[in-house]
Amino acid sequence: MPRQSFVLRLLVRCSENQGVRSREREPSGRESSAKSKRGDCGLDLPVASRSPQTTRRQHGLAMHGLVKATLAVLFAAAPGWCQTGAPEQKPRQHFANLEGDFDVRDSAPRSEQANSLVAQRRGVLEVFRSSLASGGGAGAKLAPNEFGLPKMFFHERSALSAPSQKDPEEIARDFLRSHNTIFPFAPYEIDQLRLVGRDVSRDLSVLNFSQTVRGVPVFHGQVKVILDGAGRVMQAGVGEVVPQLDLPTAPALTAEDAVKAAFRSLGLPEPDRLASLPERPDGRLGFRNPRGDRFSDIAAELSIFPMPPDSGRLAYRVFLETDKQR
Repeated sequence: MPRQSFVLRLLVRCSENQGVRSREREPSGRESSAKSKRGDCGLDLPVASRSPQTTRRQHGLAMHGLVKATLAVLFAAAPGWCQTGAPEQKPRQHFANLEGDFDVRDSAPRSEQANSLVAQRRGVLEVFRSSLASGGGAGAKLAPNEFGLPKMFFHERSALSAPSQKDPEEIARDFLRSHNTIFPFAPYEIDQLRLVGRDVSRDLSVLNFSQTVRGVPVFHGQVKVILDGAGRVMQAGVGEVVPQLDLPTAPALTAEDAVKAAFRSLGLPEPDRLASLPERPDGRLGFRNPRGDRFSDIAAELSIFPMPPDSGRLAYRVFLETDKQR
């Protein structure tokens, strides 16, 4: 029987009254805000909510004869949230033959407010690029991501900052603070960036940060800064970050609850109990896979899943390997 490896990311809503808000300054100086909608989600496992705000992210990778699928499914984490009043239904066998790479956020309609924010950000980048050109900085390149933030910022012929003898990490954070027009993080958010990768050589330093909210990482919330040997910033860019994001980070579900929900969503028998493993070096919580030693251990990690471009949801990322046998 061919094996199929599933990696399931469970998006777990913290609570019914959770506020998810991102604030940014408009060019006029007024503060605008966008808040994620909380409505009737129509939860029907294993299919994600019918609400446009409900998100499922999936990746597929064929490797050594195995098919690996990465799924993100939104589950209610508090009584009364995302309830439809309909009778409980048996989870459908929905994940058996998933392949490919897609993100349902791309097919969900984006609100007018979200589109306006992205357009505003793109306009800020264009004004910034034009100001550099008029000031003798022709050659600056700014490529926006889908959130309207700089995916890549560099100059064709020069560095982006002056030489510095400071530590590369300090240089990178100072650069983000001094360029908050295009990287609109609050000062405390820059302080909370977690350094997850540092590759330093004689001529180059590559620093990779992860956005965090009260210590919880934002999924794909990377910030990368590249410096030369003289301590000059040569390139900077961000992934799916959500500047000025604020939301509670105390989950209503335990990691074990989330893993059991993963089993249910795959149409597998829910285990009565899970054997915990020592905490992994990467901070993820581990459990012995009850389906046997031929399957990898289960891992779960509390994360924040970005809901573009201005909000996020507390989630568990659950990595669960299984096969086509039910």
